[in-house]
Amino acid sequence: MSLTEEFLTYRNKAAERWEAKGYWEAEEILGNFNLTLEDLHKSGFLRLKAEVNTEDLTPYEPTSKGKKYIKYLKEAQLFLIKGEDVGQLQAIMGF
Repeated sequence: MSLTEEFLTYRNKAAERWEAKGYWEAEEILGNFNLTLEDLHKSGFLRLKAEVNTEDLTPYEPTSKGKKYIKYLKEAQLFLIKGEDVGQLQAIMGF
């Protein structure tokens, strides 16, 4: 996936559509607590992909544990967390 203007527009529109459904970009939420996707990986919510393409924006995908809290839009390479699940993640991860 190259970072073309077309892709970035698609990605932003996808984020906006899901935001309207109550989801937020995981990196944005985590950033508010000085956390990263690596912290979700260390906590068992994400795992390394079996096969990583050089064009992938992230080497991660949700684990079965992570799928309860994290929606991954593969085509937009976005991790999303439903707003109402942030509190549960905070309690589990201790942030």
